[in-house]
Amino acid sequence: MPKDLDNLTKFVFYRIQKNGLSTYYPLVKKIKYKTLGDFDYHNTFARFELPNGQKGWLSIDGKEYLDE
Repeated sequence: MPKDLDNLTKFVFYRIQKNGLSTYYPLVKKIKYKTLGDFDYHNTFARFELPNGQKGWLSIDGKEYLDE
């Protein structure tokens, strides 16, 4: 590992699925996403869609940002 890094992020989430829904545990404990993309390691956001059709982005700290 290089010693001159500005930041290091370790992803330690489990992607789990149940009854057609998924989540990244323990980041979001409720299994609620109809679709859930992979985290983009440059932007640290994952694309999601809820069962009601709303879409948005999930941040690496667990915050949801819904599309307008």
